[in-house]
Amino acid sequence: MKNFIATLHANNPPAKAHLSVGGIASNLSIFAALTVNFKNYWGAFPRSVIGVARDYNFDGIDSDWEFPTSPQNMSNLSPPLGGAANLPREGAPGGKSSS
Repeated sequence: MKNFIATLHANNPPAKAHLSVGGIASNLSIFAALTVNFKNYWGAFPRSVIGVARDYNFDGIDSDWEFPTSPQNMSNLSPPLGGAANLPREGAPGGKSSS
């Protein structure tokens, strides 16, 4: 993956590579569990995703929770997203932010 991203950037500098987490084919219950139990899991989850994105030199992250299954899921999503937005941006390779 590192070679692919390096080649992409070398051959087409404006191109960006984003790490996508979730999507239509993902297990919807995983995102629901993360939001319901965000005090236990949410600190580690975004740090882990950001770590992978940095290790492989991705330019950004796409968190794609398809179809929250209830109004409660939507309500539970707000605090973790706010917490992820406040993660430190220092140390990102190439001066990239972690958002």
